[in-house]
Amino acid sequence: MPECRCATWSRHPHAWSNQSVDAVATRRLCRVRVVGIQEPVDLHELHAEGATPQWLALRDTYETALTLYESGQWAAACRALYSLMDAAEGS
Repeated sequence: MPECRCATWSRHPHAWSNQSVDAVATRRLCRVRVVGIQEPVDLHELHAEGATPQWLALRDTYETALTLYESGQWAAACRALYSLMDAAEGS
């Protein structure tokens, strides 16, 4: 059965208990504006329980690249993304 992927957002960054945060790994995808909400919100991908160390490392690299992109550091963001592409080709 294919892995289920979905995205979610929360108005409050600490809306989940520490227990549920530890149980479900997430990856920040982007910051979006939602109709009816004043402030932009972060959109996250939910990952299945028990994320592997490899997935966590890829997630951290992706989030670093996203932060670099959002701050206008284009070349550094590209370098980070290229390392993800190299990792995908090697697997």
